[in-house]
Amino acid sequence: SITEDNESEIKRLVMQHGGVYFEDYNGNVNNNYNKNSNALYSPFSYTNQHAVLIVGWDDNFSADNFYTNPGRNGAWLVRNSWGTEWGDNGYFWMSYKQADSENAGMFNAAYFIISEDNIPQLVQEETEKFSVTGTVSENTDDITESEDIIIVNTVEDTGPTKHITTAWAANIFRSARNESLFRVGFYTTYNNVQYKIFVNNFVKVKPSDPGKAEVYSAAGNFSNAGYHTVNLTDTMKLNSGDYYAVIVKMTLSSNYKYSTAVAAFIDKYASPDVKPGESYFSDGEPVPSVWQDGTEIEGGPYNACIEAHTVLIKINESSPVITTDSLPDATAGEQYNCTLNATGTGKIEWRSGNIPAGLALSREGVITGFPEDSGEYSIKFTAINSAGQAEKTLTLNVADNQNSSYPVVNPVNPDDETPTYSGGSSGGCESGFGALSIAVIFALFSKRRDIAEK
Repeated sequence: SITEDNESEIKRLVMQHGGVYFEDYNGNVNNNYNKNSNALYSPFSYTNQHAVLIVGWDDNFSADNFYTNPGRNGAWLVRNSWGTEWGDNGYFWMSYKQADSENAGMFNAAYFIISEDNIPQLVQEETEKFSVTGTVSENTDDITESEDIIIVNTVEDTGPTKHITTAWAANIFRSARNESLFRVGFYTTYNNVQYKIFVNNFVKVKPSDPGKAEVYSAAGNFSNAGYHTVNLTDTMKLNSGDYYAVIVKMTLSSNYKYSTAVAAFIDKYASPDVKPGESYFSDGEPVPSVWQDGTEIEGGPYNACIEAHTVLIKINESSPVITTDSLPDATAGEQYNCTLNATGTGKIEWRSGNIPAGLALSREGVITGFPEDSGEYSIKFTAINSAGQAEKTLTLNVADNQNSSYPVVNPVNPDDETPTYSGGSSGGCESGFGALSIAVIFALFSKRRDIAEK
């Protein structure tokens, strides 16, 4: 509950984050809400079931504004969820005294920060798109714990006096892509919790338990209970299909029984899909050698509310660079074949400007055909891939053909899906004559004489 001791903290959070969530009971509004002053104070006990938001306060709000005088001035400005037609455009005042009541106060107060600014720039080859993995499911964009949270003891009690001071929880994940694990999300269920995060990578073999955690990836302390995200000290590279365990150790205040947040079945409210081999729990010191599957715990099955945040590893793409520096000479009417070359990642396609009549450039960068006219041609070539494009102008000299006549052959269609292709890795351009043979046959005719011998 919100007591006089933590009122200043709630005010600070409202100032910094714009609002503080808490749970209230809407049933007391009927008999204890003063519509004239939009003020609420109930001296009776009740069960919390209604979510609202503190957005401000007034230390001088008079105790006389309430149906029942709470004996203290001051109230929280609360935004309700019943629309602007209710209250003061959807808002009302709740007495400070109401908030600090043990039996009818504000419970489970929380604030939320939604920001992705702390996604690290791991290396240039990684994108900023991240995903969250909730269980062993191969769908890395699924958070199975969402809205299915309750707080439970992770280890079966042996009696009413058993309490946990060191709790361990772990989830087994499987990467559905090449990615890097850089952040872990989890809950603390009480104030002033020390934590350590461990990660074990099992590559392609699914583990039977989280394994022995020897080197931690992050550590710290959270003064407030709630949901937290922690960036790991070092990122972990994962290949598609890799299994890995994220383990969270929490050292709690003494005499606190409910150590770990889990997803669990609640009739009519939550029904998470909990499978064996997904979540494990343990307690005590030192590092656990025995883990208990969440499906085998009494009162379960339970999934640990631990998330793995990853970024997609993407091969760094580079724009094309045309490496062909010159084109070999051609002869009008004779077959020409040349392959252009360029560096760059992925598939590279080619385009050209005013290429001479009789020649064509395929998308793969092959120039073929029979140039029709002699001359000097300046041709602009463009190489394109997914990262960008490059342009270069090259000169093609086409010489006269000494033959009085030569065949004219239709050039290769540049849109042909299966053009003639000649590969090459050098910086030049390959050329040559085709197998076409031009034969000039001369026939000598002579007059035939018949010689008759008599």
